[in-house]
Amino acid sequence: MKVATFVVCVAVFLASCGPCGMVVNERMCKAAYFNMPRLAKVQVGMTTEEVQQIMEKPPQRREADAGSETWYFIGDYDAEMMTAVRFESGRVSSLKQVKYEEPE
Repeated sequence: MKVATFVVCVAVFLASCGPCGMVVNERMCKAAYFNMPRLAKVQVGMTTEEVQQIMEKPPQRREADAGSETWYFIGDYDAEMMTAVRFESGRVSSLKQVKYEEPE
């Protein structure tokens, strides 16, 4: 019985040691962990379709105005930073780091 309890305790401890084991928002942490290597591949000039193919999942937030659209992907959970991918005429026109803000 003591061995079984010890094994369970070790398993729980190891599960909490992953990149998102002991965080406030596990969903956003996992999204950042997924997005980070993909965001490094996004470049100015790419189409929305190319970005969708690279990122594989939809952005965490979208904004649009006349003639442009911005997709926000969480990329650094610990620093609370998102990458804003701005599209003009269907192509990436800029990439910049912005502070993560909870949607209202």
